[in-house]
Amino acid sequence: MFQSAYEYAQIVRNPWKDPAELKRIQEKMMRNIIHFAYYNTKFYREKFTEAGITPSDIRTLEDMGKIPVTTKDEVRKNPESLFASGYDRTNCIVQQTTGSTGKIIPVLHDHKAYTHFHAIGLRTFWDWGYRPWEKIALIRHDKCEKMLFEYLGLFRRFYISILAPEQEQIEMIKKINPDVLCAYPSTIKSIMFALKEGDLDRITLKFINLNSEILTEKVRTQTRKTFNCDVYDEYSTYEVVSIAQECPLHGYHIDVDNVILNFLDCDDEEVSPGERGRVVVTSLVNKAMPFIRYDLDDIGILSDCPCQCGRTFPVMQLVEGRTDDFLVMPSGALVSPRKVVPLVEITPGLEEFQVVQKTCNLVTISVVKNDNYTLQGEEKMKERLKDLFREDITIETEYTDVIPRKKGKLRIVYSMVNQ
Repeated sequence: MFQSAYEYAQIVRNPWKDPAELKRIQEKMMRNIIHFAYYNTKFYREKFTEAGITPSDIRTLEDMGKIPVTTKDEVRKNPESLFASGYDRTNCIVQQTTGSTGKIIPVLHDHKAYTHFHAIGLRTFWDWGYRPWEKIALIRHDKCEKMLFEYLGLFRRFYISILAPEQEQIEMIKKINPDVLCAYPSTIKSIMFALKEGDLDRITLKFINLNSEILTEKVRTQTRKTFNCDVYDEYSTYEVVSIAQECPLHGYHIDVDNVILNFLDCDDEEVSPGERGRVVVTSLVNKAMPFIRYDLDDIGILSDCPCQCGRTFPVMQLVEGRTDDFLVMPSGALVSPRKVVPLVEITPGLEEFQVVQKTCNLVTISVVKNDNYTLQGEEKMKERLKDLFREDITIETEYTDVIPRKKGKLRIVYSMVNQ
């Protein structure tokens, strides 16, 4: 935490710096990570060689177009080829991403990079009004390990399992009485559906942070009205963590001291500001597993208009991204896709999957498997889902070599039942 505080002091003024200075900072970070990736990863050494370029060819942001785009399919085929020399699962923070593709990719973050990510998170939360003595409740899959500062009453985080029933989540929120609540849009939607009269009488939130899914204006407006506080969104991924954050005026500012974003057309050419383009990201800090010109399968728009808040970080809009359906139980209850996905993806031997609800009583899981997949593991997966649904639902599996997708995208959780 002391390292994060030091890093925070180094970056806290970046969003207000002159754009020319920000470009110099970004280009220096860019040259460093490209040089490192070229000499320390098999993947990018081969990719640069095939393109006939070396790090010396990439000096400015404009030179980034010389580097071929990296797709999720390329990474999924051999993710270890992106692991840099000296880094592995034993000395890094390990996560895995499924996202809208349904394809599981292990992601390594080195500890220095994660310190940087924490500092960006603190900078963002401070802008939203959070102060270190206030409490944060997080509805998520993984428990948070307590840090030293939390024992001193600072930066206190409280974990609420996303797999808990909504009424239990509501009771936890009432018990914690946090100043800030962090959740997925689909999770907050489920909670609002389950709220009873008086549940929020003693809850006084400063703001709610919703992340990892597309936040629609309908859900934002409903959340503001229900919880009587502002709602802030962020654009983040497991691969590169922080991408863009809302300012207090709700402009999405790109974290140029963490990533480079390019918005490309179908021919991998840069689109003009104001035009829709594929979001392609380059991480500037993570050496353990560099992502350079990595296609996120999202659609966004870069703005050429400055934000009225005065921050000089460029502004973007996320147009299309990770969207999954709620499953509808026979009783009418809704089950968030964020509860379903982790119970499926932890199954050993699972390469790719899609969960399809065909009727209120039937859920089918399409599975692309490898040699580590077993019927025992499959039965455990079904048991986990039955425990989650708690209603009379038949769960079937279908084996396939390829899961069809439209325009490269795949809803991992798809319901044919009207909601």
